[in-house]
Amino acid sequence: AVEEVGSIGMARGGAPLRAIDRRTAGARRYAHRCGATMAAMEPPRPQVLIDAQRLRAPNTGLGQVALHLGRQFLSRPSARWTPVFLLPAERLDAFGVPVAHEIASLRRRLLPRLAPRYALWHALHQDATYLPARGDPFVLTIHDLNFLGEKSPRKAARRLARVQRLVDRAS
Repeated sequence: AVEEVGSIGMARGGAPLRAIDRRTAGARRYAHRCGATMAAMEPPRPQVLIDAQRLRAPNTGLGQVALHLGRQFLSRPSARWTPVFLLPAERLDAFGVPVAHEIASLRRRLLPRLAPRYALWHALHQDATYLPARGDPFVLTIHDLNFLGEKSPRKAARRLARVQRLVDRAS
């Protein structure tokens, strides 16, 4: 719903013209003069960062998850959000097409509050080493807890505590 700002003129047919209508009409005239369309002038869609840095090893299980999930997002683009992939520098061409991306760097990992912010951050696995700044919306996918049976009780407890901290931090 558009909030009426007040009548500031008359439209064709004598109906009052609201401020929002006048701004839109001006934008349309400007776009027409420049040869653009209103679609090109729409506000940017929110960006969702997808942590695909496991593509560093694309033949592993988590590398394959990142690859196929990224391909799926790209094959079915959303009108509501834009995917941005966190990629290792050597895998910028992993999806076969240019994609919006951020390079998985040491700076990004150690100083997340100095890096770009996103509407949502999706970590594709429970062992994520790249995390958003505290307070940013964060989704964590947990694929398995196999380490509980594979590691010594002390190591399993330590890893479980780390996963629990990530779960507590997730939105």
